[in-house]
Amino acid sequence: MRKRLIENNPMSQTVVSTDSLPHLLDALVKEDPGALMLINAATGLNVTRAQFDQENRAWARRLAALGVKPGDNVATMLGPTFEAYNAWLGISGLGAVEVPINPQLRGLSLTYLLNHSQARLLVVQKVFLNQVIQLAEGLEHLRTMVVIDLEGELPANLPFHVVAASSFRAREVEVDYRLAERHDTTCIIYTSGTTGSPKGVVKP
Repeated sequence: MRKRLIENNPMSQTVVSTDSLPHLLDALVKEDPGALMLINAATGLNVTRAQFDQENRAWARRLAALGVKPGDNVATMLGPTFEAYNAWLGISGLGAVEVPINPQLRGLSLTYLLNHSQARLLVVQKVFLNQVIQLAEGLEHLRTMVVIDLEGELPANLPFHVVAASSFRAREVEVDYRLAERHDTTCIIYTSGTTGSPKGVVKP
């Protein structure tokens, strides 16, 4: 999914291929801010390079408003959505680390990953919300969930601080947005755990 960002946005010779992906994307924005970056074939929604960059930076400000700091692990449970890209680059721009979790995980497997990652905040889609709520008693670190497609009133008696989409968009604080370097840790990807407990692989 992330590879498509570059495949669908060919670069001129002015872009240095050895740069980190955030630097490459930044170069694309500067080269032609009005060019299309993402296209949603299902909805017809198009996003330009400049709009994409602006939303990534807004995500960093919104996450900071919820207490995310550089070095924090932030878990995500998202399908192939525009927000999945925004979350990844917003988390990275804040200097935090994304922990993408397979949305198909449930029960003990999901509990293990959320606890082992020590993520205190989870960005999730509404369709996966109950998978997490059912595990509330066994989750040691998770405190806040941002539900990117939940609007209006929240369900009653939720065991976490749940932030709906409109509330998330309304919260922003100023941050020092940074472009990750090739040596920086930007995500931790867990193995499937076929031969034992899943292991977190640190990725630049």
